[in-house]
Amino acid sequence: MSEKNEVKAATNAITLVLSLNIISFILANMEAFASHTNNRPMRLIFQMFLHIGLSQLIYVIPLIFWAQYKQNWGFLKGILAAAILTILINGSCGFLSFK
Repeated sequence: MSEKNEVKAATNAITLVLSLNIISFILANMEAFASHTNNRPMRLIFQMFLHIGLSQLIYVIPLIFWAQYKQNWGFLKGILAAAILTILINGSCGFLSFK
């Protein structure tokens, strides 16, 4: 695969994973506010970010296996980059909420 196509595939993968993260955040937001209306807002935000971290496994692991099966290494690099970025953001938000 040429370098230009690999960068395009990585960009598409990052966009896909970040879009799925946004969808997961919206669904977690709806679920958290529907079922826990009397909790503190910071706790709800923490629960939403925790939900993204755990639910990310549901859609990232199959994407990784699919990209390996298709031998689309640029797409695989983009998936891993977006997943690591999400983990770092979740970790920093979790650290700040426990401080």
